[in-house]
Amino acid sequence: MKKSTKNALYWLLGMFILFALISIFIRPSGDDWETGPLPDFQWAKLLPNTRFWRPFEEIYRVLIGNVPWVYPWLNHLLVALAHVLTAYCLYQLCDCFKINKPVKTGVILYFLFSPFAMGTAMTVDAWTQAYAAFWGILSVLVYFRNTGIKKYLFRLGCCVIAVFTKESGIVWFVVTPLFFYVLQIDTFSSIFKKENINKIALPVIVGVVFAIIYVVLRKLLLPTGIGIGVDNPYDRYHVSILSMRLFRNILMIIGGCFTSFDSVALFYYPRNWLLAGITIILNVPFLLLTGSLFVKAFSDKQRIGKIIVLIIILFIVSSPHLIVQVGEMHVYPSLVISAIILGILYSGIKYSPKIYMILAAFIISALISNIHKWIGAYTGGQVGYGIALDIKEKTTVEPNKVLLICVWYDEQQYSSFGIPAYAAFNLGRSAESLYKYQYPKSFKKFIIKDGDESFIEKQVNNIIQSETEKYDCIWIVNRTNVKVINNE
Repeated sequence: MKKSTKNALYWLLGMFILFALISIFIRPSGDDWETGPLPDFQWAKLLPNTRFWRPFEEIYRVLIGNVPWVYPWLNHLLVALAHVLTAYCLYQLCDCFKINKPVKTGVILYFLFSPFAMGTAMTVDAWTQAYAAFWGILSVLVYFRNTGIKKYLFRLGCCVIAVFTKESGIVWFVVTPLFFYVLQIDTFSSIFKKENINKIALPVIVGVVFAIIYVVLRKLLLPTGIGIGVDNPYDRYHVSILSMRLFRNILMIIGGCFTSFDSVALFYYPRNWLLAGITIILNVPFLLLTGSLFVKAFSDKQRIGKIIVLIIILFIVSSPHLIVQVGEMHVYPSLVISAIILGILYSGIKYSPKIYMILAAFIISALISNIHKWIGAYTGGQVGYGIALDIKEKTTVEPNKVLLICVWYDEQQYSSFGIPAYAAFNLGRSAESLYKYQYPKSFKKFIIKDGDESFIEKQVNNIIQSETEKYDCIWIVNRTNVKVINNE
């Protein structure tokens, strides 16, 4: 085995262990629970619905349904593995773009530890996002490194796996040959050269055809009268092309790709203006330096040509997320592209103490942001687990048939890093996990509006009195306060 290959394997193993350790203590919270183990297999789960078509995710959920104790720990290991494999693919791509070794190392570290990568690396349900990006970037590598029919079959195979892992993987059908196009650019005018366009015209057309086939198949498999996308305009998965949401999403993607400020401190209430201010200030020199390098790149027609096409690719990769409501996890695939853009910009410059100080400030900002996000993700998971543990301790009967009454508060939730108690508990799903998804076998749930104690108590009593069915127990959850009525 070559020394370089052995070193790469050691590096992969080390990064995998590090990210596994970073994430392994984080428990599910919020909508993580909606992607947990499925105890029973149903063919219908493999078919698309208005929001998703992720057959690989459903198969995975059924498999871990037979061993529910592996959840969420196996999820974290899978995400950590995908994250480092994607970074390794990115490392290989840096050679194709002639990014020198010191900068190449910086590119990989930037991708691995970007605060907006943590929305994927620390999140229980993020393995679909992680693997859609991995199979997408792998499609680029196999396209570069193979010839003949294998080149096209391997590329399309990777893209099919990506799109069936997560819908956003559809972009790689088109993006993969565009990466090859970037390598053909040697001057700015070569972007428009007929011979370069001809080289990728057929692969792009084939990719578009496969993308269309996917969309048509997804539509045909939906029940009659049901369309792709959510009708409710307040739902995060509602498709909205021309709106203020689009503008917000673009800012989120671009900001996530090129900064390391503490987004939780800035966007989650109550805001932590101190951390937000410190991390924003630490980012300003890096943004100014990157901007100046971008302006200087216009004097190098080869570099600016490649960068412009890569920016177009970045927006194509982002496009499925731009038309819904972007969360931190959705920045992840775009980080692969922004890392290459930064690698091209920072290659060949003379590094001075001033530049090292700018990069150090950026790294300190990333460290602050990542620690804050880890605390938020860990705390949210522990809150949901604590509520579930309290329920199980207070339940003295076998909870075959359960009535759940949960008080819902109009509080903000931010990604996986700012989770209110009721969302962390997720209407009893965290409690189901403690019963290994065997109980409750029958579960009726009520959500009541928050108010003062007498108002909440009145609502609870009205529900209990209106129920004619007999329950083994009643679970009443008000934030972290748990009351259990056991009918023995």
